[in-house]
Amino acid sequence: AWTDSSVVVRKGDRLVFWATGELRSSSRSEPSGPDGIGPSVHRVGKGGLVGRIGDGKTFDIGARTHLIWKGARRSYRLVSPPPLE
Repeated sequence: AWTDSSVVVRKGDRLVFWATGELRSSSRSEPSGPDGIGPSVHRVGKGGLVGRIGDGKTFDIGARTHLIWKGARRSYRLVSPPPLE
């Protein structure tokens, strides 16, 4: 089932998603987050967060965050991938 976010989106809009939280399933002892169970580099895993605009095709959202390395200091920070259009 889909949950309507009530956000109006028009063609050409640029969207950025950030998602947090856990999903607990009665069939698994471990919780999963927005990236789902067993995500790959390019796809969310089973139970991962997906989106859909209107009756269009679904698209992966997941956590939409990742760690990047900042130069010689070896410090990491969370950044958002580019917006979806």
